[in-house]
Amino acid sequence: MTREAYTIESLDKRKRELDKRISQCEESISLKWHTLFAPPEADTKMQRWVNHVERAIAVYDGFMMMYKLAHRFGKIKSLLRKKK
Repeated sequence: MTREAYTIESLDKRKRELDKRISQCEESISLKWHTLFAPPEADTKMQRWVNHVERAIAVYDGFMMMYKLAHRFGKIKSLLRKKK
């Protein structure tokens, strides 16, 4: 069994190759993330308005879910009590 001798040049070349692959993967992940979570492109004012309403509803729904969970676990109750 022979082992390959590592040189600074070979390690540097390998590092550049891996950096290139990492940047390609980052671009791919970024594109997939954008296509999954971005709202559809609006062609008309009505579609743009509907997108804004849907986003507002999603924010409200997330806030209410957090509020209900916090209430269920008792974190908000201690914050909302009046101190005497």
